[in-house]
Amino acid sequence: MSERILHLGAHRTGTTSLQRFLRQNADVLKDADIRVLSPPDSRQGTFTDLVSRWVTCEPSGPRTRLVVSEENVLGTMGHNISTGILYPNAKENLRSLAAVYRPDVILLSVRELADYWTSAILYSLCRKEIRFPSASQLGRICEGARSWKNVVEDVQSVFPQARLVVREFAHLQDNPKRFLRVATQWQDLAEAKLNRQPRNAGPGEDAVISHLLDSGDFDGLARLGRTRESRVFSDAQRQQMDAAYQSDLEALWRLLGPSLLESREHPRGAAAKPASKPAKRTPDRPARTVFLTIGRTGGSQLKSLAQADGDRPEALYFGGHEDTLVSTIKRFGRARKLAFFFRDPQTRFTSGFNARLRQGRPCQEVSWSTAEAVAFSFFRTPNALAEALFAQDDYLKSAARFSAASIFHLKYGHAHYLHSPEAVSYELERGTLLVCCETAHIDRQMTKILSRLDLAPPGPDTVPKTAVPTLETPLSKLAISNLTAFYPKEFEVYAACRSAAEALGFS
Repeated sequence: MSERILHLGAHRTGTTSLQRFLRQNADVLKDADIRVLSPPDSRQGTFTDLVSRWVTCEPSGPRTRLVVSEENVLGTMGHNISTGILYPNAKENLRSLAAVYRPDVILLSVRELADYWTSAILYSLCRKEIRFPSASQLGRICEGARSWKNVVEDVQSVFPQARLVVREFAHLQDNPKRFLRVATQWQDLAEAKLNRQPRNAGPGEDAVISHLLDSGDFDGLARLGRTRESRVFSDAQRQQMDAAYQSDLEALWRLLGPSLLESREHPRGAAAKPASKPAKRTPDRPARTVFLTIGRTGGSQLKSLAQADGDRPEALYFGGHEDTLVSTIKRFGRARKLAFFFRDPQTRFTSGFNARLRQGRPCQEVSWSTAEAVAFSFFRTPNALAEALFAQDDYLKSAARFSAASIFHLKYGHAHYLHSPEAVSYELERGTLLVCCETAHIDRQMTKILSRLDLAPPGPDTVPKTAVPTLETPLSKLAISNLTAFYPKEFEVYAACRSAAEALGFS
């Protein structure tokens, strides 16, 4: 008589490692008359229809044994996260499967609730399947009345005749072969080969931070930063979820007895831990202070003063034009400090245009790029370029927009270096923003700027390098209106910088 196995997962409990073990030993299993349906084959169409056809076609003899391994039978991680409920549709999904497949043995793995949800959230986040859950979503998850006990009860209610084996995640975590042998008592598996290398491991802290930065989710990054490491839940929330999980284990022992394969971390009857152990810590990187060099904002003056200070701190790093608020977090970590100057986008547009028009002379000489040479063949003043940004003549408008995307200082504005108003606010609220000063106030605030960066005041013989003063080309009302409409994000970031400067005392 054939024996039927149903492996339900769950997600983030070593399921992929078990499925890989089955695939890698396909020949051994086939010789033992064991047939397996698992991902990706189990996802090639409607699952219940697929299982129905497979059950009909696969068995080749009275002793044939069948294994179905598919964690999405319980539900999906995305649905769990969006609802804040652990597999809310498990019973409904299992009933659909029961119409075509009646297993003799069911395998299920469970995991500490806080660790399960953290792993599911961060894994789904880095696969770009979800955004970082809001504080209220996390609260709903933490307070959720549904737990592993409810999932097990759903399984038992649909398949009352099946033997249910539940394994804690930490039990035989790296040995799916041993888990299957214990659960099925199939001696044929002794010949199978085992690769203990984990699969689908959760993303590290750097990967999580990088994803949040790339997606511009500074709200999520800020909330992640208020916990330790990449721990999604607070210590108080984790303690609450640990207590619920311990209650689960007590209930599962009463339901299953020895069919509950417990880990050594959670012996039956043990008191709930005060808090789960922290995740493996990413090695600390040296704390750095980064000064972002935003073109045409006055950074050259500060750089020259720093160069004249023989005792300037080694931790102070002056970024190049490739360094941004986002890239320096990725490079130096969330602990890095930030400093920068900013400028009214109108005057910066004019200054940036004129500086590239003269190719940086006389302080430096940087030849035009080919695209810049084309741009300056069309427009000789910033006002002419600004007025043409929304010209009725498509040819002129196209030339203006090409030029705006080609002239270096116009192409790389506040939004390039600082990303967004939310990013500036993130730095301010996190306490990593040391200096944020508008160009017009640099001279008056220089003593405070130098103090914040641990730089010595300039000596009597120090002559700071400053930009060459030029007559600012006046902009017409049309040009100003066009700039506001063409660079909305520049003005939004500028407004955020002004608010930050005021909060830091640099206004």
